[in-house]
Amino acid sequence: MDKFEKSSLSEMSVNDNKVSFVFKKNIGASAVDYINKDLVAVKPQEVAVNTESNVVAANESVEAPKEAVKEETKLEGSFVTAPVSGIFYSASKPGEPNFVKEGDTVKKGDVLGLIEAMKVMNELLAPKDGVVEKINVSDETFVEYGQELICLRDC
Repeated sequence: MDKFEKSSLSEMSVNDNKVSFVFKKNIGASAVDYINKDLVAVKPQEVAVNTESNVVAANESVEAPKEAVKEETKLEGSFVTAPVSGIFYSASKPGEPNFVKEGDTVKKGDVLGLIEAMKVMNELLAPKDGVVEKINVSDETFVEYGQELICLRDC
């Protein structure tokens, strides 16, 4: 019996001249069916979280503390996006200086980084003159096609 229950068989017949047995597993019911029959519905008004410092009822709203909320600064400029999916490299070789860092001034066509895709190194070039305002990706990180990598601000 144990071997049958542990096997991937859904049905098994054993036939002897005198006796015949048929074993079937109940595969029509899923685990969700068993769980759902034991669940009890609870109205949202009845749900409450009670800790020593806070009591929050389900129908109340909760605001994050003001110090925990970071205000995002709006970047002024345009983003250089990944032309292909691959691994981003900020330098030509390990240990070499990065092609650019935040605050650097670049000219159109300057190399901003490399993206390795299918064992081919693709140069990420500056589309215009500008200042590197923000680098959104770290070295040796996988990037996706169209991902915003570097923000360039006009000079």
